[in-house]
Amino acid sequence: MNGNIKIKVSAGLLPLTVAISLILTVICGALILVLYYNNLLWLKHEKDMRFVNNILSAREYVLASNVMNFPPGEVMGVDLFDEGKDSVLIQRNRWGAFDLFLLEAIGGKRKRKEAFLAAKTVPLYPEVALYLADHNGVGLTLIGHTSIVGNASLPKQGVQAGYLNHQSFVGAQLVNGTREQSLSTIPQLSEEFTEVFRNLTAVRKTEKTTCYKDLRTISLDNPFTAPTKYLVSDERITLSEAFSGNIIICSSAEIEITSSCQTDNVILVAPRVLVKSRFSGNLQVFATESIVVEDHVKMGYPSVLVCQNSDGTKIEIGRNTVIEGGVYHLDFQKGSNESYGSLFIDEALVVGQVVSSGNVELLGSVYGQLICEKTIYRGQGGKIYNNYLVDCEIDITKLPALFLFPAVLDNQSSTVEILRDL
Repeated sequence: MNGNIKIKVSAGLLPLTVAISLILTVICGALILVLYYNNLLWLKHEKDMRFVNNILSAREYVLASNVMNFPPGEVMGVDLFDEGKDSVLIQRNRWGAFDLFLLEAIGGKRKRKEAFLAAKTVPLYPEVALYLADHNGVGLTLIGHTSIVGNASLPKQGVQAGYLNHQSFVGAQLVNGTREQSLSTIPQLSEEFTEVFRNLTAVRKTEKTTCYKDLRTISLDNPFTAPTKYLVSDERITLSEAFSGNIIICSSAEIEITSSCQTDNVILVAPRVLVKSRFSGNLQVFATESIVVEDHVKMGYPSVLVCQNSDGTKIEIGRNTVIEGGVYHLDFQKGSNESYGSLFIDEALVVGQVVSSGNVELLGSVYGQLICEKTIYRGQGGKIYNNYLVDCEIDITKLPALFLFPAVLDNQSSTVEILRDL
């Protein structure tokens, strides 16, 4: 018998063998491609997570450092771990009454940008519900169901119960907190905030501005990582559209905000601003003559009203209106305290801070802090009673625990927290 064994493959099985080989080859190739692209995705995920972590580290750096002392517009480069691999750029700007931080993580040719608003964790006077400047020792008189909860800084003559229009003080106690003597004037404005107000109210048409009439859309959204959009008009503007983000709307005459208008984070600038009844949104308003907020308006946190204080200027807040943030009637010219405009808060609610270098007439509630030169009450026949509070409420204990304060007054704490991601 021959020792060689020969195996014969049927000609009919050869194509099947080839087909199986091809299929196995394709499967192996596909597996290799899957592993390759999976590895690419993992590397991309690692890079993305590195960017995210670097942005988070930059946020913590801002909150833990003295970046708040850097001039607005200055860009600072930070090597996070001193290895030359993880770099971020931090830019501090002002967005009205708040600090705006722009963060940019850099890695090779890739970049990641984020923005957030920051505000003060504590006011200039912690736990003080009322600060009333001491003018010639004229004390504070309380009438009716007036309630002051929190510490109070008052004129030398202190506080007393009074009687007016057949009504006496009916509260349980005059001030539910400690009392200290106030100074002859309210705290000064910060130079930086004064500069913000002057720059905003001096906006003029340039190549960077867009005429409001030229808009061809009913809504506009502009991210804070993009350049600011300035919408400017020499005429009266009536807002009924939706505006969100990095937008400043300026009129040389007046701005009217209708109930159908929707706003988020935008800034409005005009000599006169009128907020119509039933409007709901958050925004910052800067005016040189007047701000009038009608009844049944809801201005959500963080909203800010700022008006120049001088003879004839005013802020008026109507009934059943809620403003969450701050109301400021201020002397940006640093003139005489004898020049008083008026801040009138009807049966409305301000949650936050109210500061005025003029006259304040409060008929509603402040859940937070009132700082002013003088309070007034208009009695029968228009007679004005100085340093009277009638049927109103000031209660700092009702301020939300996480409330952050606008950077308006001088010598405020440099400690900040993130107010809002943008």
